[in-house]
Amino acid sequence: MNDERAGRRCGGRADRLAKRARPPGVNPCPPGQRGRQYRPLSDSDRAAIHATALRLPSGLDGGEMNEVPSPLRDLCDVIRLQDALTAVSWFTLCCIATDLPDIDDLHESTVFALLKGTAAPVATAFTGDDPVAPILRMVDFGPGGDRAADLLRAPAFLKGHISPMISPMRYGEDAVVVTHACIKHGIPVSCIIAAQSRATSPATLAGFLAQSLAETRASLMKVTGTKPGHRMVFMNWPLVVGLRTGSFVGGGGAISGMNAALALIFNWLGLPSGGNLTADHPRTMASLPGARSEAVILNDKMQFLVCRTPQGAEVNDEALGYEAIRKADLGPSRFLGGAHTIAAMQRDHVFPTFADRDARVIRDEKGRPDAWGRAKLAARRALEMHHPAYLSPSAEARMQGKFPIWLEAP
Repeated sequence: MNDERAGRRCGGRADRLAKRARPPGVNPCPPGQRGRQYRPLSDSDRAAIHATALRLPSGLDGGEMNEVPSPLRDLCDVIRLQDALTAVSWFTLCCIATDLPDIDDLHESTVFALLKGTAAPVATAFTGDDPVAPILRMVDFGPGGDRAADLLRAPAFLKGHISPMISPMRYGEDAVVVTHACIKHGIPVSCIIAAQSRATSPATLAGFLAQSLAETRASLMKVTGTKPGHRMVFMNWPLVVGLRTGSFVGGGGAISGMNAALALIFNWLGLPSGGNLTADHPRTMASLPGARSEAVILNDKMQFLVCRTPQGAEVNDEALGYEAIRKADLGPSRFLGGAHTIAAMQRDHVFPTFADRDARVIRDEKGRPDAWGRAKLAARRALEMHHPAYLSPSAEARMQGKFPIWLEAP
């Protein structure tokens, strides 16, 4: 009798655990959230910054966390890993293959890896105008024949990352040439302004916003003046330089406020914009100095919480929960287990997959695992299981027969 009762209890608990392990029916934090809930600038502040701008002249080692060169294999792995993630709706290259013999090999092998490893929107960069046309010809060998290059130009697939303006207030000749090539071939461009507060832009927040806005508008003038209506994204990346060390940072609390202020201005102007996050060591994000699969995994989980923030507090009869409060007050004096609570937890909250909410004793018994270690295991499983093949074998063969594409380092 006791054995039978114990068996029933065990089975019921297993069913409950399996039920809780299922993904929620509703994603409470989908990508593509609309912002405008947080307003770091008043209307008068925003207008003053805009007016000032118009007056200005027109791969890391996972164990030791050491920066190491990124081979082509790392690039391919990061691309297919991000293709498998839920909260990453588009991405750019967070590492560059350093083991290829020629710059043309780098361009064509990079775009080949993107075509093969992901169907998500992506962005890449060019070191000059010469590689742009060959890359479009290369894509014509893929699925769709001559129409494939139209896919490459489409805003849902590829953008060119370019910095046509060099702070303070100078056009960069080499980048402008690349901009013209992308415009000629119909590739949308993300014009990046990477002004460094205290070094290449004013130390004050308002001064930085005014100058970098003027530089971004100058990029828009260059693109629109060359081809009216060409697709462009405002990419104003605020960076801050430490006066004692000369190093710069693009992530952190201060940068969050600068990004929010820039987003507010761009939304006011009605222009599409993008931001940036960098860190000296990518413990929780893929960054410019180096990238690791673990960082990409953690970044994906962070995106769920980030995507929740712009939603703000929804206010309606259901969210106010008058009936739930009344029932709890007149009944059990708690909200645990109530239908209103369960629905809200499934709809509005995300459980942090890699967070540790165990008691300290239990955590010690498990060997004190941390988020980085859990992410490392998750990345390994994803790379073992996710092997996308968006290019057919015949398309791959045609591309490799015509262009110097490396599947592995030479």
